[in-house]
Amino acid sequence: MAWGFTYSLTVHGPDEFYDVEKFYLRQKVEQAKFILCISNFCRSQLMRIAAPEHWDKMRVVRLGVDLNVFLPMPPGLEPDLGLEILCVGRLVPSKGQLILLRACAILLSRGREIRVRMVGDGPDLQHLQSFAEQEVFRRSSKEQRATTRRASFWDARTSSPWPVLPRVFQLR
Repeated sequence: MAWGFTYSLTVHGPDEFYDVEKFYLRQKVEQAKFILCISNFCRSQLMRIAAPEHWDKMRVVRLGVDLNVFLPMPPGLEPDLGLEILCVGRLVPSKGQLILLRACAILLSRGREIRVRMVGDGPDLQHLQSFAEQEVFRRSSKEQRATTRRASFWDARTSSPWPVLPRVFQLR
């Protein structure tokens, strides 16, 4: 109970796991009526800091993509303009967008046509833009096909057939 109210807690991680004390994570877990964890990894990290009597309150509810909205491209079908990738999320190191851009640089250096659209904002925005301009574009002999910019999620989703969510941690 916090401030006289009961509450539930949804934990995504991983930032909370870096500094449990700063985020009052143990206290939040102990006082929550129930806890939703987005992965087994997330649940295991909460179990690590909480007493066993709180473990039964933790349930894994995975996040997902609605395949009725985001239809994947059929295998073997090459897009007319090369591979188009959509990445939506907070632009922070723990989300792994730099890993995605490095992989795209490798594909470009091998002659693949690729376009990346990153939708989001955050402290890593300038670093990702700089990396894309200096490393990704430099490795490509083709016209610049990668973009890192702020955009509307709904505008972006309509033009990119491959939504991706890179992560630094394995969350399964």
